[in-house]
Amino acid sequence: MRATLKDIAERVGVTKALVSLYLNNHPLSAKIAKSTKEKIDQAVKELNYRPSTTARALKSGRSRTLGLVVGDICSDYFGFLAQSLLDECAKYDYQLLIGITRFDPKEERRCLENLINRQTDGIFYGMGVFPAEYLLSAGLKDYPILQLHSLHPEFNSIRRNETNALKTVVRRIHELGGRKVVVATGVSWLTIIQEEAASYGIQLIHQPLDFFSTEKDFDRIRDLAPDVLVCSSSTFVVSILERYSRKKNLELPRVFYSYTLPCDCINNSCIAGVIVPDFKEVIRLAVPRMIQMLDKTEKKIIHLETSAHYLEREQMMKFYEQQLADPFYESFTRKYKQKGDSHE
Repeated sequence: MRATLKDIAERVGVTKALVSLYLNNHPLSAKIAKSTKEKIDQAVKELNYRPSTTARALKSGRSRTLGLVVGDICSDYFGFLAQSLLDECAKYDYQLLIGITRFDPKEERRCLENLINRQTDGIFYGMGVFPAEYLLSAGLKDYPILQLHSLHPEFNSIRRNETNALKTVVRRIHELGGRKVVVATGVSWLTIIQEEAASYGIQLIHQPLDFFSTEKDFDRIRDLAPDVLVCSSSTFVVSILERYSRKKNLELPRVFYSYTLPCDCINNSCIAGVIVPDFKEVIRLAVPRMIQMLDKTEKKIIHLETSAHYLEREQMMKFYEQQLADPFYESFTRKYKQKGDSHE
């Protein structure tokens, strides 16, 4: 039978209220005698007492549980994002429940509803397409949701500012004499690139890629035979380069893409440069910002911002080595250290 506060109080010979004050670290517990605290600690150990999270939630109005919505946890990026947030939540005595959409828009609503019904205090939204219309229509505008990869103005976010890095990419394309430039990105990148490219007279071809892209989409980009390719994911770049290998005498384009984790390192001479968002900074900011959202009585929407930076291929390789040596990435990079792995 599960031990209760009453059992501990009877074992020590004090009131249940006094035990509660001490175990909940109430300011008045400072007046409790040291010998009594030691007896309570001993009773907790002997009786194997475990506090009721349900009772604590009812008393405090908090479940001390947060939610995370991601596409999957099998891919390197989303798996490490989930693990990093799990570790960070634990530092603040919060648990993390994970909802997986499998990149299906229909699953997004179900994930959100499940996490909300499980009484999570707040939700981190780690997908790129944010279901704002559903949240607004369901009367959930004030529910604590923090966007990590999207930017809807009516919800809090941690935004990656990639503007300057993308402007540098366009300048480098100009310096390389880019003539046929394919932009295989979403609208947010495309808008910035288009505005900057206009000043250099660079003509762009937009061929977006996402998790729903087919084999034909990748083949189409190869068959366009661009001399420069701008891509939002290293995974897409690897797929395109693999298709180039199937055709002889087809010159590889100069490639610019987004690099986040060591798995994104493509050690190929065709790589001209990468855009690197600050993954560590997003994780560092996420949980404190969520707790601030939970604690504040005001309804002010805040969009925090982290900056991305541009790296040439040689700088990227050095950054890759730095990540392998960084304790923050240790659980993720262990396999890369063993293999000496990077995409060739």
